Amino acid sequence: MCEHLLRNNRPVVQEFQSEERLYYAFNAEIVEEEGRRIVPADAIKVSYCSISVNRSQFSKPEDLYCIKKFVGFGILAWKKCELPIGELKSDNPKAAKYEFVLSHEPLDDNYAHSEFQFYKNGTFKRSTRLPDLLERLKIRMALSEIAVIHKEPTL
Repeated sequence: MCEHLLRNNRPVVQEFQSEERLYYAFNAEIVEEEGRRIVPADAIKVSYCSISVNRSQFSKPEDLYCIKKFVGFGILAWKKCELPIGELKSDNPKAAKYEFVLSHEPLDDNYAHSEFQFYKNGTFKRSTRLPDLLERLKIRMALSEIAVIHKEPTL
């Protein structure tokens, strides 16, 4: 069922189409706000240096369920052209410079796997942690505002 996701030596493709969608598994209640259904910002997990997504060029939204831990989760979608790619603005002029970058990072069992990566002072490291809770909240809120609910959680 999920064989089409196997990498099979396919190359990394860093060019993302403007209208390409990125799929994210989430597990939170949908809320109604000002007449529209949204996913709360805390449903989008920003812990260290990246957020994992699948890209539509190589997968369908439901392919996230090929990853057993996501069965029953909801699915969000973002269009590449709507993402807040680029430098993250900070109110602190002395703060390190953080940048939000989209990268295709295929796994052996998930060729569609990609990441929203956070660069610190021009460098990406898996150990980089975003500076503080406020910065992570800003990112989650920005992503929540532009997220399209493809499927609601069933858990």
